[in-house]
Amino acid sequence: MTLAPHGPPGLAPWAWEQPDVCEALRARDVGALLRAVQKYSGASPSLIAGAVGMTQARVSEIIHGRREVGRLDVYERIADGLAMPDDARHILGLAAARDRRDGGAAVDLAAFPEVVSVYDAQAAAREEIQRHGRTATTLDVLAVRGLGLIGLDDSVLRTHLARDDVRLRVLLLDPEAPGQVPAPAQAQPCTRACGS
Repeated sequence: MTLAPHGPPGLAPWAWEQPDVCEALRARDVGALLRAVQKYSGASPSLIAGAVGMTQARVSEIIHGRREVGRLDVYERIADGLAMPDDARHILGLAAARDRRDGGAAVDLAAFPEVVSVYDAQAAAREEIQRHGRTATTLDVLAVRGLGLIGLDDSVLRTHLARDDVRLRVLLLDPEAPGQVPAPAQAQPCTRACGS
């Protein structure tokens, strides 16, 4: 692969599909990811540093395992700097690239059959969320800053959940929280207390 003189040290499409790259993405192991970028593109730590907005010393620390990345904004900056394709971003746990987030679902839902819809803002999804809330017997909601979905008096779902036949599971993500994923907890069926 030929690198542009000052362009991002992106990988060829086939390189993003290599087992070591996919494993690094799944594990959120940025050191392994940056080593793979070096391996498959020939990029130096200096070129990588310039692309991802870090110092060369910081990139070297990450590559050699002396520093780890755990903040979402840093993952985003690295993904953007490496011109990471959306499939790789999804494996890393990120949304599609910013230039594809201009309305509607930006995620290729065929790659994630368990995901029904992805929206940038609650207002864009209000009607569909309420339609599902009126008819569903089970609702699984994953939301970032999503208390307006279920927690407030004028929430999107609250009035539609006042039924005895609905099971609700909600995972609210805090974008300011550390980037580590806790061990999954045993899901508990929703009781009337969930809607109060």
